[in-house]
Order: sequence, then structure tokens, then C-alpha cells
Amino acid sequence: MKLEKSSCQIIPVNFSQLRQLQEISLETFKSTYAHLNNPENFKDYLENQFNEKQLISELNNPSSAFYFLQKREKIIGYFKLNWSEAQTEQIEGNALELERIYVSKKFQGNGMGKLIVDFVLKYGAEKTFDFVWLGVWEENPNAIQFYERMGFEKFGEHVFTIGNEDQTDFMMKKYVL
Repeated sequence: MKLEKSSCQIIPVNFSQLRQLQEISLETFKSTYAHLNNPENFKDYLENQFNEKQLISELNNPSSAFYFLQKREKIIGYFKLNWSEAQTEQIEGNALELERIYVSKKFQGNGMGKLIVDFVLKYGAEKTFDFVWLGVWEENPNAIQFYERMGFEKFGEHVFTIGNEDQTDFMMKKYVL
């Protein structure tokens, strides 16, 4: 399926869209990782990370922002940005974290990830951050290659826990200024 990027828009998420945020979060995380993880651990993770209370807490954080990727008013993806104390790791320097970036499976491979990353890099430059960083699972070679094509470089590792299983994420960054 070919998707025209010009028919897409990136919009900030607000509290009235909590249900849509929860739905796209669950849909995209399940389709990306469910088949690669222990079912019980995965179920626990989903219940803890994407419940209403957790998402409200994240939406309330003044150092975080969620955005939807929409095509003709249909939500096809989302991403979350963190800065300051909201980052999942305290990184030295003036950093902007791209914590989550997900696009519905049927819209992948059409430049939507690039559209989001370009937006985030521009946002980072406008807000005078020095670099954007993210964590990507070491077992996700397609995502790693995508970020490398976008100019991100590995600079470390951190632990990402699903249930009682610790997984390794590569930490990657790209300077924006």
C-alpha cells in the first residue's frame, strides 16, 4: 500500500484522546513484540504500562509530550518525547528522548517512521536540544538499521524489563544542531 505523506499530519495528544492513545499503544506494541516475548511477562507489561492511570500520569508530566500520526483523521501511529527528569535514563547533555515510536503495521514501509523522526529532529532543534536519543531492542535489527539510516549512532545500552525478563536496548543518538 502506498501512502502519501502529504495526507498525514502529526498532532499533539490531549486528555480527551486518552482512549485513542491507549488503543494505538496496545495495538502497535502487541503487533511488534507479542510473538517475541513470554506471554505472561508480556501481559503483565501491557497491563502496567498502558492502563489508564499510567497513561494519565504520563500525559500529566510537563516534561513529556505524546503525538499522534494521522492519515485523514485516522490515527495510524504515535510517539512520545521526554526531556529533563522525564527521560527513562538521565543522559549527560541537553537531551531529548524519543521514548516510543510506533506505526500501525499496515502503514509501515511508507516513510512514516522517517516522517516522525524528521519531525522529532526539527522539534529538538527548535527547542535547542543538543541531540535526540532513543532505546531500541537489540533483537530488533530492522529498527536498528532504520535508525542508522536516519543518522543515529549507538552510544550505550540499558535494560528494558518486560515482566520478570530483562532485555537489552541499544541507546542511539543523533545530534540536531
